[in-house]
Amino acid sequence: MFWLSVPRGRVAGARDARFKLIHNLRAGQAKAGIGIDGDAALTMARSGKFPGTQIGLAFERAADPPEFELYDLQADPWEFEELAQKPEHAATLTRMKDALLAWRRDSLDPLLTPEGLAQMAAREGAVAPRAKKNAPNKQAK
Repeated sequence: MFWLSVPRGRVAGARDARFKLIHNLRAGQAKAGIGIDGDAALTMARSGKFPGTQIGLAFERAADPPEFELYDLQADPWEFEELAQKPEHAATLTRMKDALLAWRRDSLDPLLTPEGLAQMAAREGAVAPRAKKNAPNKQAK
C-alpha cells in the first residue's frame, strides 16, 4: 500500500506480486499542468511521432487520469496498458480495491471522509471533490 502526492493531487495505491492499483482521489478535478512533473514531457508527447502511441497515451492519462488505474506488472512493467475498464479484469480490480480500502480504514485515513477530502482540497487551493454515494463516510473504529 502506498500514498503519493503528485501535481494532480493525492493518490493511494496497492500492489501485489502481479498487479498495481492506483486510486486518483481527485480524478477529473485536479489536472496536471502542461509539464505534468514540471518538465516538457507532455508537450513533447503531444508532438511529432508520439500522439496515438503507447507513450503518447500514457502521458495523456497522466495529465488527466481516471479514478482508478490497474496495471499487470508482469505483462506490462512500463504500465502502458490500463486495465481497470476491461471486463476480464473486474475480479482483480474488485480484489485490489477491497484491499486498498481495508488498508485505508485500518490506518484511519482521514481522506475517506468528505470532510477530509475538503480539507485536502483547501490546502491545495482547489475545490473539494464531491463525495460519491458508495464512498465510505466513516472511518473504521
